[in-house]
Amino acid sequence: MRAGGQGITGAAQAEARIVGVKAPERFVNQEIRIIWTASGQKVFGFDPKVNPDHGNMITDPVIEVMTPANSLTVDRLNAITGGLDTALKVRVDGDPAAVLADLGPLLRELKLNDNLRHLVSVHDAIGAQISELRSGLTQAIAFAAGALLVMIVLNAVIVVIGSDRLRRRLTVRRLHGIGFIRSYRELLFLLGGTWLVQSLIAAAAVVFLGRQTMSVPGIEVNPYAQLPKLLAVALVSLVVEALLVIVVARIVERRNAVKRLKEL
Repeated sequence: MRAGGQGITGAAQAEARIVGVKAPERFVNQEIRIIWTASGQKVFGFDPKVNPDHGNMITDPVIEVMTPANSLTVDRLNAITGGLDTALKVRVDGDPAAVLADLGPLLRELKLNDNLRHLVSVHDAIGAQISELRSGLTQAIAFAAGALLVMIVLNAVIVVIGSDRLRRRLTVRRLHGIGFIRSYRELLFLLGGTWLVQSLIAAAAVVFLGRQTMSVPGIEVNPYAQLPKLLAVALVSLVVEALLVIVVARIVERRNAVKRLKEL
């Protein structure tokens, strides 16, 4: 991974490509020093997604020690992304603004002031992430509500138009005591076919997107993992549509009963 090889771009090659300067020779065949620690030790991981039920503590972690002498620019770039799970951390002791002001001259001297522009506490960073999650949840709920409203309106319109076009056939069937499902079988078949086509298209899209997901070496990505959730949503949608068809059809039937009898 450091030196690269056939079909693999190592860190040394990436350094030359990104920075424009050839990496020092010591990084091409860089030696690794392994320091073994006692078993059962716990280290705070800073990443709120890792073991959140136990204070984000990691038992027996594998720690990579990065220093200016043993790392390349491409290594340090990946450590300064601004996220909670990145390697670079600065101790702020509750006052990020004051710490950044003290670091200002040093950052300008090292020409890093354009990289490290803001400092926030872990609490503030987690609060910002929670705010983003709440905003995304609100948008998802609003989109789902809008989609449900559109579905209800479209299905209601289809039922009303279909009942009007099939009015004589439906009236005769109902007068002869034929049940609701058999009387409205054309409408139910149309809506059921539409639901089936939409579900198949959604399933194909989910599988396609699952196959496009980048996999991590050693971890197999299952493109069909989301299909059970999609099936649950589709079944709920089917139940809602069926109930809507029954309610709208009965309302139309009662309001137009006298008119339909006169037409016969």
